[in-house]
Amino acid sequence: MDISIGTHHLGLGGSETYALTVAEQLARLGHGVTVCAAVLGGGEALARARGIDAVSLDAYAADRCDAIVAQDAGMAYELRRRHPDAPLVFVAHSEEFDEQLPPRLEGLVATVVVLNDRVERRVRALAADLPVVRLRQPIDISRFRPRGRPAPTARRLLALGNNLERARLETVADVAARAGIELVRVGVKGEATVRPEDAIAGADLVIGYGRCVLEAMACGRPAYVYDHLGGDGWVTAETYPQLERDGFGGRALPGAVDPDRLLADLRRYDPAMGIVNRDLAVAHHRAEHHAHELVALLAGAGAPVGVGADGLGELARLVRAQWAATSRASELEARVAALEDALAAARASAAAAHALTRTRRYRLGAALARPLDVARSWRARAGL
Repeated sequence: MDISIGTHHLGLGGSETYALTVAEQLARLGHGVTVCAAVLGGGEALARARGIDAVSLDAYAADRCDAIVAQDAGMAYELRRRHPDAPLVFVAHSEEFDEQLPPRLEGLVATVVVLNDRVERRVRALAADLPVVRLRQPIDISRFRPRGRPAPTARRLLALGNNLERARLETVADVAARAGIELVRVGVKGEATVRPEDAIAGADLVIGYGRCVLEAMACGRPAYVYDHLGGDGWVTAETYPQLERDGFGGRALPGAVDPDRLLADLRRYDPAMGIVNRDLAVAHHRAEHHAHELVALLAGAGAPVGVGADGLGELARLVRAQWAATSRASELEARVAALEDALAAARASAAAAHALTRTRRYRLGAALARPLDVARSWRARAGL
């Protein structure tokens, strides 16, 4: 089959990594694969390095397309408009962004693939009768593999991902320092990388969310679920089923991760957890197995129900505009947060300076310096 994979933004986030992982596995099976993105980002160079054909929407000119895999509504509309006879499988990654929910036009989507129970509940609650298939998040276990062993006592903790907010990151940093563990940050808000497997190999344990946790597990590292939406603690053979159903999103287990619990958990670090994690990743998340299941869905979708093409282009444009507005809003929120932090620091500095002027030592120093100030003023008036 010739398969077109559509994603709004080809960056280095979780859904983009999924698209590239699936594209590579489908190509290994002999299928023709093109990844098409409305916005090309850091994932473009990564795609080309892996031999994946990645193009912008403007440059996309596939003469033939036997099947479509779309990750957002805008690209679903656009690719279906261009290939009205190709069945479309929609992969829903998020319950947070409406743009990543499947279109509700009857006959547009053959099957919706979900990668955790949390997103499945959201899709099934939509006002649409959509076939839903639950698959597991695919990981390239050849690329993400054990390299060296984690230390017997934790020395380096890797905070991996794009979402860990400042307050939580500061909590992790403070607790890691108390535990005598070096903290390394890799992600959009830290040091970005196209090879997270190298960063994982250099750490003893990984703290993160979603795919980042699975990548750490595949690399044979102890993995701790904690990010912007909450925390569930260590991945173990016992907790894995619940954490996987939640997509390692930090909301699977009761309770919360506060600094005291995080410190206690870090002190329970055991490098043997990494061996168990590797086994779990290999047993349940092999990317090639996911590709087999996806091919079966595409091949079995049958002829799509006709959908009028006239309005699909406009719908696609509107969703892309909504994505752009969402991105700008996120950027503005980040800038406002940075300004608020700077303002708080300035206020703290001003308060400290004001408090200094009220100390006896400052008043005594000012009194002793007053004659010198008078002398300098007199010399200035006298032109000396």
